[in-house]
Amino acid sequence: MCSVPLILYTERAQMEILSNVSLKNIFSTLRDGKRWMLGFSSAIAPLSETVLGQFFIYYSEKTHILSQFNSGLALSIYFITGFIGGIIYGRFYGKSVHRTIIYFITTISCSLLFITLSFLMSTYLILTVLWSIGFLTSAILSMLYYDVVKLENRSNYLTFSLGFNNFMQKIISITSPVIFIFIAIQISYSEAWLVLGLSGFTLTFLYPGLYWKFSQKS
Repeated sequence: MCSVPLILYTERAQMEILSNVSLKNIFSTLRDGKRWMLGFSSAIAPLSETVLGQFFIYYSEKTHILSQFNSGLALSIYFITGFIGGIIYGRFYGKSVHRTIIYFITTISCSLLFITLSFLMSTYLILTVLWSIGFLTSAILSMLYYDVVKLENRSNYLTFSLGFNNFMQKIISITSPVIFIFIAIQISYSEAWLVLGLSGFTLTFLYPGLYWKFSQKS
């Protein structure tokens, strides 16, 4: 019985939020170039998470880098380092006054590490790069969501903005494996790593914080 007032209050709050949402403002949000730039500037994160998650084991077996068991173990550690990276960056990013620099350097570093997979031959170096990418991938996503929240100054549209950002991440996650495997089959894995890494590197320069001061607000 105690939950009934809470349910009624929650439903009333949701109705109040929905009553303040208009199609005009939704379309205005969709036309905001900063949101598109922010979403695609972090492309290397969903790109690496999807491609490495789907193809690293097959790639390592095909190139005789690691056995199937060791490949799976390495990929598990990749996700563990990502968990750590997300926590660490989520802890200090919001408090920093140099968020644009941190975002830019982290995203560029992740892209460059992804590119190095195109020519590395040492198993130990590949594993080091793999786990470093895992760490930085989650770090980038943590920073991205922080900036999405800072960019949206209308509380009743925050959920929509986060959902729109997720939509852009899904677009990258869906298309990147197709592009990767096409290049890998038609040319080679080396070129596939290189092309996607360069794509992430280039898209980093779309980051709105390089051109506007939205991410410097506290």
